[in-house]
Amino acid sequence: MSESHSNPAFELEDKEKENGNFENIDLNNGFASSKSDSDLNNTMPIYDPKETRRMSKNIHVVSLGFLLLFTAYNGMSNLLSSFYHVDGLGTYTNATVYAFLVLSSLFIPSFAMRKLTVKWTLVASISGYTLYMVAQYHATFYTMLPAAAMVGLCAAPLWASKSFYLTHLGNQYAELISDKVEIIIIRFFGIFFMYFQSSQIWGNIISSTILSTGKKLTPNETQLEKCGVKFCPGDLETTDDDDLTKDQERKIYIYSGVCLFCAFSAIAIISIFMDPLTRYGEKERIAAMNKKTGFDLIMATTRQMKNPYQLLMIPLTIFSGLEQGFLSTDFTQAFITCSWGVHNVGYVLICYGIVDSVLSISFGPLVRNYGRLPVYSLGAVINYSMVGTMLAWKPDADTPYVFFIIAGFWGAADAVWQTQINSLYGVLFPANEEAAFSNYRLWESVGFIVAYISGNLLCVRVKLIVLIVVLTLGMTGFYVVDYKERVRRRKLAAGGGSEYPWDVLPVLEDGEGRVISQHLAIIRYLATKFGLAGKTDYEMAKCDEYVEAAADVRNELLNYLWDTDDTDKPAALEKMETKILPSVYRKYMDIIKRNESGYLVGNGITYADIYVVSILEYVTKRLRMEPKSSNTFHDFPDFIEYQNRIFNYPGIKTWIENRPILPY
Repeated sequence: MSESHSNPAFELEDKEKENGNFENIDLNNGFASSKSDSDLNNTMPIYDPKETRRMSKNIHVVSLGFLLLFTAYNGMSNLLSSFYHVDGLGTYTNATVYAFLVLSSLFIPSFAMRKLTVKWTLVASISGYTLYMVAQYHATFYTMLPAAAMVGLCAAPLWASKSFYLTHLGNQYAELISDKVEIIIIRFFGIFFMYFQSSQIWGNIISSTILSTGKKLTPNETQLEKCGVKFCPGDLETTDDDDLTKDQERKIYIYSGVCLFCAFSAIAIISIFMDPLTRYGEKERIAAMNKKTGFDLIMATTRQMKNPYQLLMIPLTIFSGLEQGFLSTDFTQAFITCSWGVHNVGYVLICYGIVDSVLSISFGPLVRNYGRLPVYSLGAVINYSMVGTMLAWKPDADTPYVFFIIAGFWGAADAVWQTQINSLYGVLFPANEEAAFSNYRLWESVGFIVAYISGNLLCVRVKLIVLIVVLTLGMTGFYVVDYKERVRRRKLAAGGGSEYPWDVLPVLEDGEGRVISQHLAIIRYLATKFGLAGKTDYEMAKCDEYVEAAADVRNELLNYLWDTDDTDKPAALEKMETKILPSVYRKYMDIIKRNESGYLVGNGITYADIYVVSILEYVTKRLRMEPKSSNTFHDFPDFIEYQNRIFNYPGIKTWIENRPILPY
């Protein structure tokens, strides 16, 4: 995780922030400045108290859009393995979706969000799903696989922009009502997944209503012996009845038309009723993200895997994909269709959808009151129990209630994984969301791909055993993460934890679990990393010299501010403004004038230039706040010109104009 808890170059140590004179100083703006300054006020988002209602409306709108889209897509996806079981077309189609989703997650989401904005990335992504519905009218490998590939390419930006929207809106909402960000994000994801999981209800009501009309294919005794845990690829029998085949095709055409209508409705609702995220600082948040190419994101995603928490979360994330893939492919085909008929798949999955939807909104309060540990443990116990039931049970139409029991409890466990793993990624990796959610989609997609590919290769008994093994590994990883977080928070509550080695800010985590503290050490590290520390040993030493000289001025300011003897302060202020600052300004300008490049060191900008102008600008602004200040900064127009030149340097100017508003 690459996280700086504040601007590492210019943040003051904790002692400064504890001093009452510093409570209104913002140190996250590229240079330190007072929040009372007009330029900073113009960048701060200011909301009417009623804005919370509008934010809530947006959460419901985006959730409703997903409900409509996945009412169509999920219902159709659940039936593919039963509709198109010959040659494994259905399962290969589903596998293709997630194979292309993995590729898409590395190259498309961030690019799409920057070019289209989050709102229109959602709209464009949903549009790609319509091709999948159209392909059902002539389902062959040549139509279904390209359509599935399109869905996979659109799925990554769809889910990434959704997560980005919910997480960013959650941060803004939490700040507005002064609540914990973690709790608000969990609440928002809970609302979203309440809608999303209910798509299983409506999608399956539609599919069951359509498929229950006309003729039905019922299983014979030979097929019943192969159902359930004994089921293997190719065991599902086909029919030679032409009338039954034509009736089945007619139902698929009708169902595909309804799905197309739902998808177009989702596009219309989000386009018309969802506020663009630019209303809530999308420009600043996206500007703060590194502009990664596909290769950059691959590297960022790979680096994210080195994070110990990320490594520990991978097995459980894979399981999330595995368990969903098992339900939509193996449970529907090997248990329901094989022993009770394809027309009953929707009815059973309605139970799954109802439980999943209701509990998705219920687990947020449970986590808030009892923590994640019991909720995750409950999800695991349910999955273990249902896998055990399927290993022991022989499905048949005479005990239909068992289908509903398994589906309902499976939905309860899925509600845990969908809401809690999503929100946990947002909480564990707040400063590296792009790479973190890329990992989330990557490893969940691996789970889906394995589930769908194995549908044509492995028998159900083996798949159930695989589910047990992966869930056990996943829960082990989660328990380690939970334990580490509890230990970390206890240390912080006791007055300093491992992430604050010297119990002060700023702190930088370098993405590989290594921590650097103290602001000069951090800026030297970053300057060296980005080629701003000088080209030779001599230039590096001169950069350090000029930076430390500016730091001495900063320390003089701190000595003045911390001085509790008011009788000494007038003389100290006069010394700062008439002796220290003029001397420093002249010395720096002499150095700059002697250097033909117009910079302090070498023939280009270095971190010494950035640090010096930032610190001296901050010191001067802070002194101006003193009642008896003489505002002598205007006596040095040459330095002001140099300072403006640094602040208008292309990369620096862009960052200052689009700098992120952080709560630190």
